Amino acid sequence: MTSAAEFRDATLVREELTDLPQFLNELPQEIRGTGAFTAYDQRAAELSRELLRQIGDDLKEDQFCLAAFVDYCSRPHQIV
Repeated sequence: MTSAAEFRDATLVREELTDLPQFLNELPQEIRGTGAFTAYDQRAAELSRELLRQIGDDLKEDQFCLAAFVDYCSRPHQIV
C-alpha cells in the first residue's frame, strides 16, 4: 500500500488506473479467471484508494466539497 508520503502525481495515477483495467478487460475470461492476474486487480484497487486519498486531501480545505465527497463515497458503487 502506498503511504501518504509516497503520493505520486495524480495524473500518473489516473493514467495507470485507466490503462490497467483496460488491459485486464481485454483478457479472455478463461485466462483472467485463473487467478494469475489477481495482483493486477489488487494494484487497480490500490490505485483507486490512492487517487481517492489525493482527492480527499485536496477537498479538506473546502467543507462543502468535502461533505459532498464523503456522501458520494458512502454510496454503493459498482466497478466494471
